[in-house]
Amino acid sequence: TQTICKYLDYLSAMRGPQGLLNIGLWDYVPIRFKQPMVPVIVSDTLIAMDICKKCALLFGAIGNTGAQTRAQELFFQLRTAARTVLLEPDGVTVLGRCQSAQALGIAYGLFDPGERKGAVDTLLAFIRKSGNHLDTGILGERVLFDVLADYGHAELAYHMITRPDYPSFGHWILSEECTSMFESFKTPQEPPCSKNHHWHGHITAWFFKYLAGIRINPPDRDIHEIDISPNFISTLEHAEAHHMLPYGKVSAAWKRTGSNIVL
Repeated sequence: TQTICKYLDYLSAMRGPQGLLNIGLWDYVPIRFKQPMVPVIVSDTLIAMDICKKCALLFGAIGNTGAQTRAQELFFQLRTAARTVLLEPDGVTVLGRCQSAQALGIAYGLFDPGERKGAVDTLLAFIRKSGNHLDTGILGERVLFDVLADYGHAELAYHMITRPDYPSFGHWILSEECTSMFESFKTPQEPPCSKNHHWHGHITAWFFKYLAGIRINPPDRDIHEIDISPNFISTLEHAEAHHMLPYGKVSAAWKRTGSNIVL
């Protein structure tokens, strides 16, 4: 608790005159497709908001209400400043006007409920502009596919993940004979980065959560609560997965049989 509180104090102290953070690495290893431009002040502030929410959840779980309140207050301070500075005049577009900035804003709570549809529509427009190609750095990519699936666009997310042309996970496997996760989506003509890296490992969780449909504790209230809610991707015939939890094994599978789907 003490270490986490010190880090929250550090984040609070590093805020600039506008109440936002501008201290990090930016949207690292961007794809060389249309060069996404996420201002550091956007990615730093939105990710700090997410850190505060997670810290508040942890503090609440151990009954430290003082630290929980502290984390919640910093979250709301950052969010208030972010909504003032990081939103374009239309109220649904994040500063930077790209896939990463937009996905980060949706994922980390920048928008009010009534604004989210417009924000998602804006994200879809950015994706269409890039020909339905992935056009992010690692920070935006970590949340992009989840955001799409959460708002009813799992088919699009799956297409972006598996398409055979650059840049995609499908291209790695089909054209670069990838058997591990690379550090970045560099083209074969560029100097290689690490070919055994952790950056993109989150894609596995997307398969479990959105294809097989195993969603553990979706409302963040009980770790024993599981929702089985797959997306029946039109180009897939079946999907299955299992996961070992501390209290047992959870499995889910579905397959097409003619015009029906058996779950």
